[in-house]
Amino acid sequence: MPKDKNIKKRQKRQEKKKNSKGHNSLKKEFSEEEKQAGKFHIYVLIGLTVIVSGFIIYSYTK
Repeated sequence: MPKDKNIKKRQKRQEKKKNSKGHNSLKKEFSEEEKQAGKFHIYVLIGLTVIVSGFIIYSYTK
């Protein structure tokens, strides 16, 4: 009986491993267009950060 239980547990574990997508499941190849869009978004965020921080510095030194 105990051996039977262990076999079932092992089968369940192996099934879970088979069903899981694995460690690198989020890796994805991006097209050039998507890469360019990502760079553009980063530049926009940096620009907004500079503008906001400049405004804060300006308002405190007034």
